[in-house]
Amino acid sequence: METEKIEKKKNELLGRLEVTSILNYSGATPRREEIKKTLCSKLAANPELAVLVKTETSYGKQVLKTLLHVYESAEQMKKIEPNYLLVREKLVAKQEKKKKEKKPTEKKK
Repeated sequence: METEKIEKKKNELLGRLEVTSILNYSGATPRREEIKKTLCSKLAANPELAVLVKTETSYGKQVLKTLLHVYESAEQMKKIEPNYLLVREKLVAKQEKKKKEKKPTEKKK
């Protein structure tokens, strides 16, 4: 997997670096873990403080557009990023939903 283009934007308000990149690959589309590992190694960033927000492929091309957020601290990341992204990246455990108890229905006479 080769990086064709990397654009960095520092977001001071949210305490993160927003990285958009274009990757060339061969064969099957790379897994999210592989993409994140490749980009973090290019940026010299900690993978535990990075969240791969978006991956986009084009039909018939082996080109991948990505959006990666690299945070300064784990607390900031957990406060800002949606929970489903953190679960997808295996940075937090999935919370089980409580099932609602059904109320017994009374039959009318």
